[in-house]
Amino acid sequence: MALPSTQADDQAVPPQQQIFEETPVHTAPNPETAGDKANPKLGDKYLKIACLSFGLGEVLGEMVCGGMQECFCFRAVSACGLNGENCPSQLASCEGRMPNAKFAEYQKLFCIKTGCDLEFAPLFVTKC
Repeated sequence: MALPSTQADDQAVPPQQQIFEETPVHTAPNPETAGDKANPKLGDKYLKIACLSFGLGEVLGEMVCGGMQECFCFRAVSACGLNGENCPSQLASCEGRMPNAKFAEYQKLFCIKTGCDLEFAPLFVTKC
């Protein structure tokens, strides 16, 4: 039995999609800059003796405790602190890089910062 040719083939229209929440915003610390928070620098109360540095910085913030290590062709960062919304956050990263002559170790625990910088740029041969 055939349907009459004048009858249209109606399909149900899908319901409109509902969005329950906006796209989430990630607030984890940036691995490129998180290690800098452990580095004693001139903005802090700061002391440097040869390659060792000591500093007093902020107690809380993006990094409460953590550190950064850089050696020849890798950089590792670990940080525990507060994100932009003052909620606890944690970061750990390790990456390979082009070799350079920088060896560094920075640590931060609350307001106490320590660091050791060694650069051996004159020892590298830059031309072959």
